[in-house]
Order: sequence, then structure tokens, then C-alpha cells
Amino acid sequence: MPCPKNKFRLRLDSNRKCINDISEINQWLIDQTIEECKANNDDYALCLFQNENVNNLPDGSISLMNEYLFGDAEGVNLVIHEE
Repeated sequence: MPCPKNKFRLRLDSNRKCINDISEINQWLIDQTIEECKANNDDYALCLFQNENVNNLPDGSISLMNEYLFGDAEGVNLVIHEE
């Protein structure tokens, strides 16, 4: 699984940019989780994760995906730099 390091940015200069960046990160998380489910032949988890909506993604789903991918509900800790 490719690491998202240096792939994403979180722009804080406007609300719209911040929401768009969070949606991009969440979409990556959904896509990677689905790929991992397919690689593990985990049909139950695949059924759960493939129906997630990036525009309405609850914190519980994010935690569950992080747990599935990284073994930790907090996920990968990334340093956020303001531009």
C-alpha cells in the first residue's frame, strides 16, 4: 500500500479548500481499504467499506478503516504544514 506521505495537503486558508482536501484524503482511505479487502479476500469487510460515501463519512467508519489498514484506529500520524 503506498503511503500518503507528501501526497496530500490540508489547506486551512478557506473552509472550502479544507473540506475538499479532507474529502480527497477520505477517498484515498476508502480506496486503499477496499483494495486491502480484495487482497485479503475479506468479503464481509468489503461489503461494509465499498458502500461508504466520501461526502458523508462518519468518524466511526474512518476509525474502522484505519484499524483495518494500519492496526490502529488513529491511523497514520502525519505532520500538517501550513503553506
